Amino acid sequence: TDPAKNKKVLVFDNDESEINLIRATLESGGYEVIHSKNGEMVEMTKKENPLLIIINNSEEKLARLKEIRNTSHLAYTPIICLADIEYKEHESEGFNMGVSDFLYRPLDPQKLMFSINRIMNAFYSRSSD
Repeated sequence: TDPAKNKKVLVFDNDESEINLIRATLESGGYEVIHSKNGEMVEMTKKENPLLIIINNSEEKLARLKEIRNTSHLAYTPIICLADIEYKEHESEGFNMGVSDFLYRPLDPQKLMFSINRIMNAFYSRSSD
């Protein structure tokens, strides 16, 4: 699949207002947002093969990152983690698990798009040549 055509972003989050903010921000940027509240993170990610994954920093979700990273076609899928500011001291742990970027609450839509654009440019400029 041509990454330029894949605009799917999977969002694993339970906060309704946060999800709505992410959806509105991403859809205005031309992305397709697929949202899931349940724990089927790994199965859903394998099935959808998204361009990008956005998760919140619950223990359970972070634990599933390893499984996602161990799936060959998802090994490098960018992951943005939404976290409370208290999590900042655990950032390096998250990066070690394969998180590409952290965004802290309250979520700023401009920062979200900036992060996504930066990640997309870094990740997908390499694969296009």
